[in-house]
Amino acid sequence: MKFILPVVVVTVLLLPLAVWGRAMTPEAEDSMHSIHPRMRAHWLKERGIDLPGYTSPFLPDSLNMTCVGRWSYGPSYDVTGRIAGHDTILFLARGSGVSVLQFHGGTRPSACLLSDINAMGLTKRVVIQDSWLFVGSSGFEIYNVARPASPSWVSWTSTGINDLAVQDTFLYTASNDSFAVFSIANKANPRRVGFCSDSGSTIAVSGHNAFLVWDTYGWHGMYILDISNPAAPRRVGVWNSTVGSVAAQRNLCYVGDAGRLHILNVSNPASPQELSSVGVGGNIYLNGDFAYLTSFAVVDVMDSLLPGIVGTCSIPGGSGIWATGDHGYSFFWLMTDLCGDLAWK
Repeated sequence: MKFILPVVVVTVLLLPLAVWGRAMTPEAEDSMHSIHPRMRAHWLKERGIDLPGYTSPFLPDSLNMTCVGRWSYGPSYDVTGRIAGHDTILFLARGSGVSVLQFHGGTRPSACLLSDINAMGLTKRVVIQDSWLFVGSSGFEIYNVARPASPSWVSWTSTGINDLAVQDTFLYTASNDSFAVFSIANKANPRRVGFCSDSGSTIAVSGHNAFLVWDTYGWHGMYILDISNPAAPRRVGVWNSTVGSVAAQRNLCYVGDAGRLHILNVSNPASPQELSSVGVGGNIYLNGDFAYLTSFAVVDVMDSLLPGIVGTCSIPGGSGIWATGDHGYSFFWLMTDLCGDLAWK
């Protein structure tokens, strides 16, 4: 049976991309933000870096995936969503706000703007839990989005933040100087209940473990933290390898680098063991037996010892991704920092 993937993807280019034998490093990406947009393609070419669709045309190559639409208003930084009846509600982090979109599937997929949320600062992460939207910006904000056409602000917590994750009644933040745990049982009054000195840029949480990606003076890796006691999170393991993104479910941790997805067994957090890897990279979103990556690739991870690529498409990647699907179709949301688009497949 042919595996067809209509997808909507949101991504920002955060990970190194292999191009012309060179890499688009995070340092190069940071430097490029200071270059005038009209000069960026020239700046990249001078350094031997090619980004399809930016410095050269898109290649038509794809595997079981076809782009069927774009929301061409950006730049965008992250995306999440939830199912609402026959439609999907998307929350797209753009600049210092969040656009709330209603996505219609079917034979002619489309998206329309329902509302805009003005955040306290540049949005870095959006997370949805039931009817609550958590926005990482200047600290983190909580909105009630039970009525997506008219979201209501609930609270703002001032704290240093690079990324956040939500599990049950706790919210976890990573900053340049610490990892913190907040109780969000009372959405109107979140309170910090614990922290430790480990810093990082990206978080994933599963069960009693938090996975914290770090990058210090050119050294890369991942801390594994025990969060079973929210008042006293503590480091229990380390994965010393280049890591750009992380996702986790049950006793498995998925880490992405510039060109590969690695699957780790973290049953013993003190000694993570690599089970397998596959040749696609990018930020990761897990949905059932599939891993969706911001390199516009889909990987079947049902067998953690033998993952397989089932879909790819030649659309430039990014940093934020969310996916859902039924009846043999999946929808990706991908946003790009450079082109400013939200595309769906």
